[in-house]
Amino acid sequence: MRKYFCLILLTLFTILVEAQTNWSANWITEPDCTNELNSWYCLRKDFLVNEIPDSALAKIAIDSKYWLWINGSLVVFEGGLKRIPSPENTYFDELDIAPYLVKGKNNISVLGWYFGKDGFSHFNSGKFGFLFECITPDFKILSDDSWKVIKNPAYQTCPAPFPNFRLPESSIKYDATLDMGDWFDVDYSTENWKIAEVLGACSCVR
Repeated sequence: MRKYFCLILLTLFTILVEAQTNWSANWITEPDCTNELNSWYCLRKDFLVNEIPDSALAKIAIDSKYWLWINGSLVVFEGGLKRIPSPENTYFDELDIAPYLVKGKNNISVLGWYFGKDGFSHFNSGKFGFLFECITPDFKILSDDSWKVIKNPAYQTCPAPFPNFRLPESSIKYDATLDMGDWFDVDYSTENWKIAEVLGACSCVR
């Protein structure tokens, strides 16, 4: 019985190691990011698809939450898990994006929410970061300096009273006068956006 138990542990460890190391993508961030409490960022990646594959499995991670659009359609609402129980790792989501792709020009847009503090259910990494990887025989999409990013000024922090210290989330104020419009549309111009800064290699678990 002990032998089988050890075999199970070894198998789980092998799966964990593979999940942590088999990545080609890098963490990226906004180059002037100050990692302030309750900050929000928009990220975009434009790419071409010659042939739509049967499957295009994407792996996505962030500190701390994200919303994801493909070609202007909301595909993921509040993706991501809080960074616990391991303070060294961030969980990643898996998503088949093939059904949302079209031949020719495509776009992935992401709204990222960085909590910026610890809570009873979350370990703060200390840095806003986003990770994306999708590799198919026909194309490869990796989070790198080909992405564009900008801080979203419309999302702000409410004044006191603040949430209980157990919660990593802040109360959100939205200033509609600073709304960026349909920045996730395929033809939206990112001329004034910044080139994403590459932070480094991945450390994630599923």
